[in-house]
Amino acid sequence: MSGAYGDFQEAYKRSLETPFVPRPMMLEEVESCSFAKAAYVQNPDKFFIYEKEEDAVCGTDGFFVLGTHGCQWDFVLVVSGERKGQIFIADNEGAYLFKAYSFHEFYQEWLDWLSDTENVQKELTMWRERLGKRT
Repeated sequence: MSGAYGDFQEAYKRSLETPFVPRPMMLEEVESCSFAKAAYVQNPDKFFIYEKEEDAVCGTDGFFVLGTHGCQWDFVLVVSGERKGQIFIADNEGAYLFKAYSFHEFYQEWLDWLSDTENVQKELTMWRERLGKRT
């Protein structure tokens, strides 16, 4: 392929091959991210920062976006580097929260959460209130 799409496609493939190597997040960095400070204090070993190269075309160095977790958070599957196969929640500021060691673990946790109708109802109510759509 040639042209802009072909160039993007090649850049995307290269970005997936680039190892994902996050560094541990420091307490003073939490406030600039979208994660809660209380959650960080409770489990600081699960929070990371990944500084992407400025000229990155795709912004997916070493991971594949599985889907959104709402607003500015995505679930990502690491496909390159030492953390290959692990799942993180990524915010759009370069912060990452470790979620699971494997897709299977991540998916099973999601199915378990989804099967708990009380949790699902609680989350739906919270979002309705946030969005001002009470029913």
